[in-house]
Amino acid sequence: MRFFRFVLPLPALLAGILAPAAWCAAAGGPAAYVLQSAAVDPAPAGAPPVIFAATFEPAALRRETWDDRLFKLQRGGFNALHLVVPPDAGSAGALGAADVAGILNRTSAAGMKVVIGAPAAAPAAGWGGWVSVVRAAAEKEPGAALWVQVSGGAGGAALTDAARVGGLSLPVVAASARAVESGGDTQRPYRQPDVAVALRRALSEGATAVAWGPPFAGMAPPLAGGAPDAAPDPAGPEAGALPISYYEGRLFGQVVRCLGPALAGARPVAGASAAVPGIRVAQRNAGGRGFLFVETSGELAGRYHLSFTEPGSGRKLTVPAQEGLALRSFGAGARILPLNLPVPGATIRYSTAEVFGVYRVGKRTAILVTDDRGAPNEIALALPTDAQPAVLDSPAPPVWDAKTRTLTLGFVPSFDDLFIPIGDDLLLGIIPTERAQRTWSVRRQEMEVPVITSAYLVSDGRFEAGKWVVDAWTRQGKAAVVMLPGDRPRYLAVNRVGPRVGYSGLMGAFLFFLESGSLAEMKLPIPPVQVLKEARFAAGEDGADFARPDYDAGEWEKVSLAKPRGAGRYRIPFKLPAMEGWTVPWRTTLHLAGTATLFLNGQPLGKVAGGGEKDDFVEVLLPAPCLRPAGEENLLALSVAGEGRLAKVGIAPWAEHAVQRHEMVFTLE
Repeated sequence: MRFFRFVLPLPALLAGILAPAAWCAAAGGPAAYVLQSAAVDPAPAGAPPVIFAATFEPAALRRETWDDRLFKLQRGGFNALHLVVPPDAGSAGALGAADVAGILNRTSAAGMKVVIGAPAAAPAAGWGGWVSVVRAAAEKEPGAALWVQVSGGAGGAALTDAARVGGLSLPVVAASARAVESGGDTQRPYRQPDVAVALRRALSEGATAVAWGPPFAGMAPPLAGGAPDAAPDPAGPEAGALPISYYEGRLFGQVVRCLGPALAGARPVAGASAAVPGIRVAQRNAGGRGFLFVETSGELAGRYHLSFTEPGSGRKLTVPAQEGLALRSFGAGARILPLNLPVPGATIRYSTAEVFGVYRVGKRTAILVTDDRGAPNEIALALPTDAQPAVLDSPAPPVWDAKTRTLTLGFVPSFDDLFIPIGDDLLLGIIPTERAQRTWSVRRQEMEVPVITSAYLVSDGRFEAGKWVVDAWTRQGKAAVVMLPGDRPRYLAVNRVGPRVGYSGLMGAFLFFLESGSLAEMKLPIPPVQVLKEARFAAGEDGADFARPDYDAGEWEKVSLAKPRGAGRYRIPFKLPAMEGWTVPWRTTLHLAGTATLFLNGQPLGKVAGGGEKDDFVEVLLPAPCLRPAGEENLLALSVAGEGRLAKVGIAPWAEHAVQRHEMVFTLE
């Protein structure tokens, strides 16, 4: 007998998981976030048991980016939007009731709810006008918004009074707010420990609604027809990847979705502990179910045990049960561990690894658990059978307790996705954390299918002409994909396919690769670097009007950029090619001595400095919101100061951050 594993090639996996780490390094230190939490009891009708909301500030974003941002949040595991309505809402040129209603409509269509966020300070003219905007939007989209949330309670009473006077039917909820600064973990470059800890700690303290913001600390390529929200630091752009906090939120959202119904009613229980100092353990029970909230501030690799009171029976239990099994630090510092969690065909009595997904896979139930690679773990499953089920075979010998009909399995996550069939009805999936953060559920008719991949993002499934279609976005290289569709759909198409495509009927698991080509190998309409040859030039450095696309520079001197030229103002036109199926960030390379102020299509990009030595080029990202569609003319404008000079200017794709869209097509047999 042997256990089945899908072995993922290390280089391909690293290409997928290290992308966010580069952002963090480029951003130059920890990113700042705000966590709002509230205990809302009872929850409004239609609300998920536990709200996990992403902060969305439309007034701070370009309108053309709204749909793209909403798409990414919906796929990111959030079940609600924390929609911040600014204090000037309703005034000329500001966010209006129609805008708010439109966002409510689109969010509701994505299957998410909305929490209306009040501004930090009361509007200058009082709450009356603000309330009227929110009321009009809520009445136009009834059922989409759950409540109005005031952070820290400031202004709550005045807003509550204004809501009553203004006829706003939504309740006003006070939330606590805390600042969270989080950087990457040098040992686990795909984690932001402070993010993971803050989100889980909020639930351990009894919150039933959590708003996280901003979930984006950087720029990501548009996927839904919009454009990135803002330009990152030109010195270190990460335009082809989402920040680490997005993936931390993605995993937390999956855990909340899986455990939320029981979490919502859980109450504190005393007595939970760990066998060594430095580990904080809290327990909350809801009837016969419960949860352990385990938190550690450092890397604890020693052997220790957890003790807790079993929900329902009240017995004192200590785990792990198998002698010699060790527990490591719990992922990025925190875990939510279920106790007596019913799933189809079993009850999870306990798990020392976080459970982030339970899916029906054909006739089986797939239980997906996760921890960092190399972390010894244990799971105990109470089964509706008097005989020990066959286990195909687990990494450690399974232990069967006939009296309680409990099967206990030990395991250690690795780079591989490990799937262990248990009898005829269960499938235990052991997923390393960096892959669990990229487990996307897609719809297939009435079934939800987990897709475990290192892909950048995966869309929901859709049906076109009788075929099942799933879109995935990957960076250059290969992304391993494991799907659990329940049976074997026939795989028809993908942009490019790797050398291995396999299917295990025993588990209903389908394995293949998505392979994005290299831009350098493509036949681009332009060379890898488009050298711009001509510019309009005028002496002087004053003003910024010259950078406007509609500025009349007809009398300016037309000059060649083949030779160095001195200080002054330059207007350099260029066009970008169409890159079908690709999202490509673009950059300019400037052979520059001294300093220059840059503009793109009239928008300032800031100042850059070059050394002016031979082959010394300055690279600057061209923000996508400022670029015009492929084939249309763009204008790069520079004001070179003092003794500076400009020689060659080039435009090139930032190839290592390009993202390709794959269309995976299946027929159902």
